[in-house]
Amino acid sequence: MKKHLFHIGILMLFGMPAAYGQDIEVRATVNETTIGAREQLIFSVEVAGAGFSGVETPSPPEAEGLALLQSTPSVHRNMTFTNGALEQSVTFRWSYRPLQEGPARLLATSVTVDGQTWETQPLEIIVVDQAQRPQQPQPQASNWPFGAPSPTWPQDSRKNNTPAVLEPNDLFIRAVPSATTAHQNEQIVVEYLLYFRDGIQLRHSRLAGSWDAEGFWREEFDIDTRPLPGNVVENGLLYHTIPLKRVAIFPTRPGTLTVDALEVESEVHLPSATRSSPFDRLFSLRGQFQPVEIASEPLGLRITPLPEGAPSAFSGAVGTWNVTASVNKTDVEVGEPLHIVITIRGTGNVATLDEPAFAPPGAFERYEPNIETSINRGGRRIQGRKTFEYIVIPRANGSFEMPPVIFAWYDPGQDRYVEQQAELPVIRVTGSVEALAAGTTAAGFPVDDIAGILAISGSWRPIEETPLHRRAWPYAALLFPPGFLLFLYVRRRHADRLSSDTEYARGRIAHPLARKHLRQAGKLLESAQPIAFYEEIERALNGFIGNRLNVPETGWTRDQLDACLHGAGVETSVRGLLRELLDECDQARFAPVLPDRTAMESAHERAASLIVAVDEAVTSTRNGKTTGVNKAAILGLLTILLLPCARSAQAQDIPEAVRHFDEGNRLFREGAHRDAVTSYQNALEAGYASGALYYNMGNAYFRLDEIGQAIRFYEKSRRYMPESEELAHNLTIVRDRTTDSFSQLPAPFWRPAWNRLVHTLSPTGIFLFGLLGYGVASAALAMRIRRTRSPWLRRAVLAGIVSATLFVPFGFVASWEEMHTVQAVMLEDATDLTDRPDGSATDLTVHEGAVVKVVTVRAAWSEVRLPNGVQGWVPTSAYGEI
Repeated sequence: MKKHLFHIGILMLFGMPAAYGQDIEVRATVNETTIGAREQLIFSVEVAGAGFSGVETPSPPEAEGLALLQSTPSVHRNMTFTNGALEQSVTFRWSYRPLQEGPARLLATSVTVDGQTWETQPLEIIVVDQAQRPQQPQPQASNWPFGAPSPTWPQDSRKNNTPAVLEPNDLFIRAVPSATTAHQNEQIVVEYLLYFRDGIQLRHSRLAGSWDAEGFWREEFDIDTRPLPGNVVENGLLYHTIPLKRVAIFPTRPGTLTVDALEVESEVHLPSATRSSPFDRLFSLRGQFQPVEIASEPLGLRITPLPEGAPSAFSGAVGTWNVTASVNKTDVEVGEPLHIVITIRGTGNVATLDEPAFAPPGAFERYEPNIETSINRGGRRIQGRKTFEYIVIPRANGSFEMPPVIFAWYDPGQDRYVEQQAELPVIRVTGSVEALAAGTTAAGFPVDDIAGILAISGSWRPIEETPLHRRAWPYAALLFPPGFLLFLYVRRRHADRLSSDTEYARGRIAHPLARKHLRQAGKLLESAQPIAFYEEIERALNGFIGNRLNVPETGWTRDQLDACLHGAGVETSVRGLLRELLDECDQARFAPVLPDRTAMESAHERAASLIVAVDEAVTSTRNGKTTGVNKAAILGLLTILLLPCARSAQAQDIPEAVRHFDEGNRLFREGAHRDAVTSYQNALEAGYASGALYYNMGNAYFRLDEIGQAIRFYEKSRRYMPESEELAHNLTIVRDRTTDSFSQLPAPFWRPAWNRLVHTLSPTGIFLFGLLGYGVASAALAMRIRRTRSPWLRRAVLAGIVSATLFVPFGFVASWEEMHTVQAVMLEDATDLTDRPDGSATDLTVHEGAVVKVVTVRAAWSEVRLPNGVQGWVPTSAYGEI
């Protein structure tokens, strides 16, 4: 800041008279507050601002340790014209002499002015030994015009060779701050006043050294170069004061800060009471000036930090402010410039006001504002205004709601944060976007804008899709080929045994033939054919026993049959019942009287029970000689039944999502981008998503100038459409508008190839590719089991095994990594990255649009990792997961 150079002119020639206003003012003063034992004390009562006739002569004040020399005061009247107005003052003076050394006291006295009584303050006097005082002349009769008195200063050196002495309280500089305690960036006004006694004259005054206020922003006030002195009473002494410097300081940091002393070099002339005429005073100006250096005391100020709870729009402004916003027009064409003017007026540090929070919709291209600052330095506080003029150019048509301009500040007077919004009107943009003369890339996309929305939704997938490694169908698909091969192998063994083992073959057909004969017998029972019924019963029993035991079905006696059953482990009781039933069958066929229906039903039931009993006995005897072919068949059947669980989609919800998708596209084209986002969200609530849906949501958020959300949904879309050129172009455009640019940690050599593989095929695609090889190998093995011989079968098995060994595990690994790797995008303008989940010890700030990796989540706080490897904690609400 510029140093304020000032000049103090010659103040008085015959003593500078005080200037008064029209308000009545009564002052009581003495010529000295410390006098010698042989000196006189002059006590004065001055009444200013009243007519001479309205002032009654006061009584002298009573004194302690002082004796009044005359009871009648000397009266001195003064009239001056200031700015065309007459100002009058009258002064009453009495003389006292000390009675003894030590403290003395002048009590209060009263003055009546226009019928109103005024009372002065008591004054304290110190009387010292005369040897401690410089040699003083006795007051003499005044020869001054209008009876003006001569103050008691040391005698002139030409009379007694004693130089005049300048006491410390005769001339000094005082720094007067408006406050000694303030908040950071709060305005403090410091005024430097020169105090001097009556009769002192200065010349050739200049600033000595360099005045500084480290830790403060400074603004100088404009002060009068020829100021009219004021009068002030200090400890009973009358002083004239003039302002030397007035400055507003704004602390930039908390703590105890110091303002340097103001130092002035000058030449001073002291008055002498020995000159009895004004002509002596006039000619005494030559050669009687002494060089002096005077300085104020350094100023210590205690600065406190701003309180917590600042709103998000707060950028450090302190004071009293008002924000307004205006726009030059509300109807424009595409590509036509629009001027938006934001003005902040008030009291405070105008020069350092930051740009308010203003972000037009994404359809508008915003340029850096033109800033104008106007500061008023003529008052007692720094005031002014700061204007930000933005030029924005619409790049799309539609009706756009301009977001309000938000400005926040801390008001020390109210001790609270204040946030104000300035509303802007709706902007209607017409015209054709295609008519806008804008460059395009080689792919046909706009150079400085995003590509348009996609009209076709593409394929839809469930949003809450279970990760591949947590689904049932991949494991069922992996288990089916071995089960199927096992089934083929067992079936092949079964066929071979049927062709080579007669006992095994007859045992396999025993049950089906027995059931067939029993069913036929049941039909004959219903049709009342007893002879044919008993023939089928006998045929069922003999056929089952013959096939089950691998013996001839006919041509043997009952004893032979009984012995055969005994050898198979059939119990005696079962053999007896079987013999009885076979004998019953023979009797029924040849008896003259046919059996009734009840007997036939009993025979049918007993035949079925005997077949079961004989089978259980034979099975128990052979103890597990069954082949287990049925179990293998059941296993294969169960495996096949699991496959329909591979994927189930509620196709009836997809049309609803498509309807909301199309509605969102219509709203987007009409410029209602916020409503378009709502429609796209409704499509997601149906439970399905597509790459085009996420892509169009990113476009809508870009038009709303929500960069973080735009990047988030573009990244979601990239998982569905990794090869989309439109998506790649839009991501490039939107990333150019982010603040942070972090370096990337070096990745392993295989990581880029792995990322391309995962983005191209997805974990499910990688697994299916391996499953295809697995199926080829299984099919080749199945053909070999069926004894197909071909030279390419072995190569097919080898290729399928290699493909399955690589890609099936890769698919599961990619699925696991996708589930445990949570990426997110920062959504707030600025978020502090801290080293603890409590908001303290800020390391750095992460801005909107930065992509981070979520490491740990603890309720309201999450640990994230930046692309450069730096980790820290941020509020969970500050980001959105991709």
